[in-house]
Amino acid sequence: MKNTININELNARIASGRIKATRHPDLDLTIYNYTKRTQYDSLWDEYTKMCRGLILDSDGEIVARPFKKFFNLNEVPETKIENLPNRKRLGYPTFSEKYDGVLGILYPEKKLSAISTRGAFKSEYAVWATDWIRKKGFSMDDFWEGYTYCFEIVYPGSKIVIDYGERSELILLAVLNNNGKDELDYIREAQQLGFSYAEEFPFTEIDDAINWLKDFKGDEREGLVMKYDTGLRVKIKSDDYRRIHKILTGLSARDIWESLKAGQSLDLIIAIAPDEMYDSIRSCEKDLTTAKDALMTKAQGVAQEASSLTTRREQAEYILNHAKPISGAVFALIDGDGKKATQLIWQALKPDFELFKSSEF
Repeated sequence: MKNTININELNARIASGRIKATRHPDLDLTIYNYTKRTQYDSLWDEYTKMCRGLILDSDGEIVARPFKKFFNLNEVPETKIENLPNRKRLGYPTFSEKYDGVLGILYPEKKLSAISTRGAFKSEYAVWATDWIRKKGFSMDDFWEGYTYCFEIVYPGSKIVIDYGERSELILLAVLNNNGKDELDYIREAQQLGFSYAEEFPFTEIDDAINWLKDFKGDEREGLVMKYDTGLRVKIKSDDYRRIHKILTGLSARDIWESLKAGQSLDLIIAIAPDEMYDSIRSCEKDLTTAKDALMTKAQGVAQEASSLTTRREQAEYILNHAKPISGAVFALIDGDGKKATQLIWQALKPDFELFKSSEF
């Protein structure tokens, strides 16, 4: 029985900017990936979660179905500690290494094995990984049909935070059934095929795993993936890794302010920010916008009162007594220059250049 996806549903989400589709340059294949805007605005549903490198042919048949989107511990309701599966009934989760590389997805280029990343067939990382797996002599006959092999692409050119030195290989993370319901023992599969694989650790308590991560610097280990028999996966990233990632990204409240002041969307900022920073960005955007609206309302009220006075001197005295920090904006409103008033309001809200604190994650 074929495993298919409703392409009409995907196209509707493509049209609304929630999913991006990329055609293979030579084959009848398309890769689907959720957009940064979907992440930032939390536009998650069955289809956007599924599209994390989903590969289909033109009939909607699944060629590769990698991990659906999964979240950090306590990031969304389903990953809050109090909502995690009951261990007494459903068993303990497994804890495996989370690598700081790039997701690689096995798919067939005819009989040849090939690797895509979650948004591209021919990205720099995909080209490197495809070359690597072919040089190792693997063809699609070596892998179980109807399953998607998910790898971490690790080589010097894929470095984000953690330096793996000269390590250059594909590390097997999982082997998922294209029906979306079950998966193979990836460690046994890796051992039979000769791949490295994500190491598992014998934790039974989440707190033990979190405390263990504290023994490592953020440039030594990213974190862990917790997996339940229900299929639920949860990311646990170390605080120090997130701190370093945030520093490398270099985002500050002033970056958000500058975009809002210029009337620009935050898409460019969202594009370079790790998803752990989205709450901080959203909070900063909301605080700045709320403060701007409040100051504008005040400026408009003072301008209305000042406009009833006869002379500019009287108006100035009233404005300085009631709204000195935003007096320029009030005068601009009296003169009918709303655009200038808005810019002066934004200028009054200019934040210090301070990177988001790690406690904000």
